[in-house]
Amino acid sequence: MQQKFNDLERLESRRWVRLSDVFQKLGTSQANANPANAPVSFPFLWDTPQHDFVQWNGVADNNPGGHLGFLGPLSRNTGEVLGVFATFDLKKQPGDIGYRSSAVQRNLIRLEEHLVSLESPLWPEGILPAIDRTLAKKGQQIFSEYKCNLCHGNPAAFNRSSSERRVIAQFASLPNLGTDPTMAVNAVSYQGDSGLFKGEMMIESTTVFGDKTPVLAALQKTTAGVILETDHDKSFFRRGIEKIYDFFVAFTSNPIKKTEHHVDFEINNTVPDSLLAYKGRNLNGIWATAPYLHNGSVPNLYELFMPSCSDAEMASGKQCRSNHFTVGSREFDPVKVGLVSKDRSSYPGLFEFDTSLPGNKNTGHQYAAGVTPIIKLDDNGKPVRNSTGQFETETLPPITEADRKALVEYLKTL
Repeated sequence: MQQKFNDLERLESRRWVRLSDVFQKLGTSQANANPANAPVSFPFLWDTPQHDFVQWNGVADNNPGGHLGFLGPLSRNTGEVLGVFATFDLKKQPGDIGYRSSAVQRNLIRLEEHLVSLESPLWPEGILPAIDRTLAKKGQQIFSEYKCNLCHGNPAAFNRSSSERRVIAQFASLPNLGTDPTMAVNAVSYQGDSGLFKGEMMIESTTVFGDKTPVLAALQKTTAGVILETDHDKSFFRRGIEKIYDFFVAFTSNPIKKTEHHVDFEINNTVPDSLLAYKGRNLNGIWATAPYLHNGSVPNLYELFMPSCSDAEMASGKQCRSNHFTVGSREFDPVKVGLVSKDRSSYPGLFEFDTSLPGNKNTGHQYAAGVTPIIKLDDNGKPVRNSTGQFETETLPPITEADRKALVEYLKTL
């Protein structure tokens, strides 16, 4: 199992490991824990408050609606800290309305306020080689021809410094995107014994917890309870006033007023269908976020536009994405745009990423390689369906070596 995680113990993997604590605190056994077998790449933090949905599969949104919708960022951050290192107690004490925890919501609000001003980085031409603007302009044309803007937005229309910027995530369903499905499937399929939650109402639902509960329902119930409970380290009067103030700040500072899942260019808010997908987002600062795809299975931007192949195909001379590479190096490759993969014999502290392992596949998102088909859209931006109700698609020709370099050069400018 350890082989499946890099030496940085990726954040989202830790999140799912820690979520097993929810079931243990429900009064169930260690055997009730779910395996953490779907590592994902570190998410980059800029524009997080401006997103409608966060997490690779959009499992957390910044305003889900309902009674607690206005607390979107506070709910998101509380859920994150519970999923990583916070402690909490699901056994209510007399007078409690929620669950006591070590999560300091006042500090989470402060962190969010700082995060609002975080901007994506520009390519540092004073440190790295200057961008070839002529080549980048050609890459911009390829970006448009291959319809990258459909999922990733129009870079020219996005102002990284504007306080009014918003990111409307476009999700691609697992079958249409083709990337490793393990993380998204785990999110909606993992479950465990309900324990202390059995017989209680789920959040924003008329459904009662039965013998088993989905992990997301348990996390949602836990997060809401932690948010509602006051800080018992403070006096009764002070903690009540601070809770009202925290709710007021969360309400007034949330720039997102409504969210809807856009999956395959259609609104789809149904669960689990809307979560069996991965998010496309604006690409500003994308040059600084290697490795690529949600699970970090592609080491650099150059290889992102290559096909995924078997070791045998690569041995025959076919140009493909790397099936094995090391992570942990801090040496940046300004040509392929990613971190340099070094030999472990010389650098034994590095971790080898093996794409043959479940959860680590480097398949999917092969539009520029002429493999993954693109959904056809009508003049109104809606998917075109055939007589059987299936999406009509088109597969674009694979780009040339020269075009691949041009596209990488253009992405440096974002």
